[in-house]
Amino acid sequence: MTDDPVQPPSFLAENMRDLLVPASPRLVVITHRRWMEPYHSLEEGELSQRLTAGREHTRGFELWLHALTLFRATFTGVFNWGDDTPSDRVEALNIRADLLALAGSTSKPALDNLMAGYYWAAFGLIRGLLETWRRAVYVRLRPEKAPEWFKLPEMSPIGTDGQPRKGR
Repeated sequence: MTDDPVQPPSFLAENMRDLLVPASPRLVVITHRRWMEPYHSLEEGELSQRLTAGREHTRGFELWLHALTLFRATFTGVFNWGDDTPSDRVEALNIRADLLALAGSTSKPALDNLMAGYYWAAFGLIRGLLETWRRAVYVRLRPEKAPEWFKLPEMSPIGTDGQPRKGR
């Protein structure tokens, strides 16, 4: 982390503007101008909000980016729990890794929403992060009991007729 948020790191010194202002506006689809303009206007407003929020809360966003970097480094690859790990423990470790990956994948959209000023949506995503973290902690504390709560049903609760199966 740098102490001077105005000075970009050396790897950004020449092309920092490319990261701040897109070369062209983001569009969902190319269609009638009257339908694209409101989206583009919101994009411009979000960019302004992101730049202001980043300037005002640099330290907090740097911490979030560090966490995102750790998440990406951890979940890019294949987990090998070792041959001596009991199979019931491997099942719990895999469930925990899946939960943490699910939570971590929510980090970037939560950050994007925070920076763009969509606080209600951001708080919903953050709540999802916390609830998933709670489940991951349960799996860590009770690895022998947790798998039963995360198993997929052997049979769909919906019958072939599209109605709920009896007894479920």
